[in-house]
Amino acid sequence: MSIRVIRKNLPGALLGLCAASAFGFAAPALAQDPGTGLPPVPQQAVDVSDQQIETFAKAQERVVEIGQKWNQQVQEQGEPSPEDIRKARESAHQEMVIAVEAVGMSVEDYNRIAMAVQGDPDLQKRVQSAR
Repeated sequence: MSIRVIRKNLPGALLGLCAASAFGFAAPALAQDPGTGLPPVPQQAVDVSDQQIETFAKAQERVVEIGQKWNQQVQEQGEPSPEDIRKARESAHQEMVIAVEAVGMSVEDYNRIAMAVQGDPDLQKRVQSAR
């Protein structure tokens, strides 16, 4: 799988946010800041089967492990250069894509469910139960 294919499939994807957060960078908020006076962006209900939940939970577990591994490698470098961090992010991102697809889930489905889980306590419980 080439980097070009990965980038084509993942513009703005949550996997990138996972990789960024693994390196100590805050992920952007998905809803409006309550201090701005604007209402939060409503979350749409997503219908997710039990099989999809199980697959998502496996993929998410692996994505977190990959993020932690790459974060540790960067921290062990002491003071990595911006280029080192960029390369580590790209490598982590590629591994995350492979991990998601290896459990039989598309990156698009993973991202859709990940977005839904953030705003749906019942869905969060289902994912926790599947672990």
